[in-house]
Order: sequence, then structure tokens, then C-alpha cells
Amino acid sequence: MKKIIILGIILTVLSSGCIFPEWDSISYYSEATSYEEEGRYESALMCYDKSIELWPENVKSRYHKGALLANQYKDYKGALKCFLEVLELDPTHKTAIYSTGICYYALGNYSESIKYYDKALELGADTDILISKAKIFEKMNEYGEAIKCYDLALEQDPENVGVWFAKANIYRNRGDLDAALMCYNEVSVIDPENTYSWKGKAEIYEKKGKYSEAIDCYDEYLKIDPDDEYIKGLRNELIKKYT
Repeated sequence: MKKIIILGIILTVLSSGCIFPEWDSISYYSEATSYEEEGRYESALMCYDKSIELWPENVKSRYHKGALLANQYKDYKGALKCFLEVLELDPTHKTAIYSTGICYYALGNYSESIKYYDKALELGADTDILISKAKIFEKMNEYGEAIKCYDLALEQDPENVGVWFAKANIYRNRGDLDAALMCYNEVSVIDPENTYSWKGKAEIYEKKGKYSEAIDCYDEYLKIDPDDEYIKGLRNELIKKYT
């Protein structure tokens, strides 16, 4: 009889979550992610908070709460607090390190943002982080450093047309038309039907006084998108002026 009573007490305690609060914490975490998928963000936040209350070391709940605050509420200060708490528990949590850098960037603290991007990169090269770091250097008008980051990103992903365009924009803004043209040519090799590269090349050739080449580029553009009246107008205007 005594054994039955003790067993009953143990089962009652277990079911109440008193011995293993981690179980209930994980349950609240799962509930929170379901709410988040349904777009019920307030309910998700309440469940994340309950999950953390029951098990303060629940890294997943802390991280996902931060991601929700940043992505849906643009509450970068609140998100930053969550990510820093994650890093206290797991200093090598690469996604939290990167997310911390993103929050600092959103809050205008570029030096701290770069510091955390570098910490994340120490854990392994990552194209997205390198691109994010490059964009900070662009904001700071440190275009040489931005180009270095974009070049490292291209070592990881040489067919990333977004990076080639980003480099082209920097070179154009700095007046280095030949370097910009080289970037557009790379895009045309990777994706011959990318109209933006043909338009970019046409504009550069026109600036360089190579009008025949510019018209040829507009022709290539119109082979891809023959109904673009704006490009037709640019081409026809060029023909009238220079032929």
C-alpha cells in the first residue's frame, strides 16, 4: 500500500512538471512555433516567455523569441537582448552571433555590427555574412573594404549575380567604368537573359562614347523583353543622336 501511495505521488509530481520543467518548456516552445506559423505572434511570444520561465537555459526559445521580435515587430533592442542572452548560454551559436550583428546594424551601431559579423565568420565562411559586412562598409563609404568582402563572398559563391551587381554599382559610383563593365559581363555569362546586365552595359558604353556597342546591348535586352517600351525609347534616342 505504501509503495502505491509513493508511486502515485511521483506520478502526480511528474505530471505537474515540478521535477522536469524542461519538458513543459519544450512543449511551450513547440506551441510557440505553431502560433508563429499561423501568424499569431502575440500568442507565440507568450509561449516563448513561458518556455523561458520554466527553463531559462532553453536556447531555442530565447533565439526564436529574438527572431520574432526582429522580423515581425522590428523591435531590434528587444531582439538584441534575446540574442545576447543566447550567447551567454552558447557563445558559439553562429546564427545568434550573426543576428546580433544584424540588430546592431539596424540600430546604427556599425562598429559593433562588424565585430559580431567577424565573430560569426571565425566559425566558418558564409556568403550572407560577408554581404552584410560589405553593406556596412558601403554605408561607411569604405568602398575598398566593401569590395574585399564582396570578393570573398564570390569565392564562396562565384555565380551570385547580386554580388556582381553590388560590385558594379560601387565601381560605377567611383567612376571605374571598365571594372563595372567587367562585373556586368560576368552576370551576362552566368545569366544571359538578365536584362539588368545588358542595360548596365549599354549605359556604360554610352558614357564611354561607344554608341554602337551600347545599341547592341539594348538590342540584346529587347531580344529578352521585346515589349519594354522604355528601353525601346532609349535605343531609338541613341540611334537618332549618334548614327
